[in-house]
Amino acid sequence: MRFGKGEPVGHRGGRYIWQLQDNKDLLMCWRPIIKGVEDPSAMESELLCEFVGTYGRLPFANLRY
Repeated sequence: MRFGKGEPVGHRGGRYIWQLQDNKDLLMCWRPIIKGVEDPSAMESELLCEFVGTYGRLPFANLRY
């Protein structure tokens, strides 16, 4: 969110999202994980696999290959 507002941040994650003309209308969501119980990388992979299974490709602006 801060990157999209032009603020200096330590990473550029999601930078392509802010190129969309209607970026201010986007709904931002996240899924919390249980520390020590769930692995963030495994959860991300699971969610991306589910997305690809539904839509046939990675989400727009996703830089994970």
